[in-house]
Amino acid sequence: MENQKSKIKSQNYNNKYKLITFVSFFLTFNFALLTFNLRHATAQSLSLSISPPLLEVFIKPGKSITQKYKLTNNGEPTLISLKLAELNEYGINLENSSSDKWISIIDSDIVFNLPFALENGQAKEFVLKIQPSSQLKEQDYYRALVFSTESSYSGQTTASTISQNLVSPVLITLTSTGQVNKAAKISRFEIPRFLDSFGPLKVNIFIENIGNIYFRPNGDISLEGPLAKGNFKIEPNIVLPETLKILKTASSLDMENTLNLPGIYLGKYNLKVGFTLDEGNIRIDQTRTFYALPWKAGLFLLFLYIFVLILRKLRKRKK
Repeated sequence: MENQKSKIKSQNYNNKYKLITFVSFFLTFNFALLTFNLRHATAQSLSLSISPPLLEVFIKPGKSITQKYKLTNNGEPTLISLKLAELNEYGINLENSSSDKWISIIDSDIVFNLPFALENGQAKEFVLKIQPSSQLKEQDYYRALVFSTESSYSGQTTASTISQNLVSPVLITLTSTGQVNKAAKISRFEIPRFLDSFGPLKVNIFIENIGNIYFRPNGDISLEGPLAKGNFKIEPNIVLPETLKILKTASSLDMENTLNLPGIYLGKYNLKVGFTLDEGNIRIDQTRTFYALPWKAGLFLLFLYIFVLILRKLRKRKK
């Protein structure tokens, strides 16, 4: 998809997608969410997979598009129910999505809200059809296919006590022009002005989506200085409109910081972040400078020196 600026003004997008935790939980790059609820111990297991795990669609009102899915059961035989859900700031909403008659399943014996059996190693294919009417409002529609297993399956000698939900997000952008307004800014760039030479270096960078469509940051963060250099790829996690999200890198040692780098630093360092919105030409760059000095060791040596001087004076007085 080509990403370009548009003069189209978004309408009624306020207060729609504000929960960053939910975004991180449900819309990360190319994944399937699995949730297990163990009621009591059992030797049985369930394992479902869906392909594709994530669907992104740009479509004009009055047009239609189809996508083939494949659901595979690599675990115990089970009964599965497929539901269409809405993704919003509260999580998955199964009630509001019931009016989405323009999203349907064709060329398959699978039907929304009706359980079907899936044996071990068996796979089922179905086709999802998206056909918005010309009267439908032009905006983003965030939906999800939710596959829920039944708590028991009569075809088994022992009833399964494991239930599982598999969620496959469907991100739909309805636009008659094919153009979207993607825009972002770095709202917070948290980095120490002065760093102790023995680290670690902790950096937090927050980006804000100020456009009217989601995007993925595609770029890296570079560190340059006398004793340390490095390049760290930004994880392309989805950022929804009107949300603030912390950038993540695989180099972070925890889940709280953009960077968490132990090491020995000395002198002047430049930390530069640069990324584009998806694969487009909208680019954002920003650089921060910090200085690393062994100030903790210096303070220790200073206190030690003062302590030695005091001891010498006390000894001279005793003499």
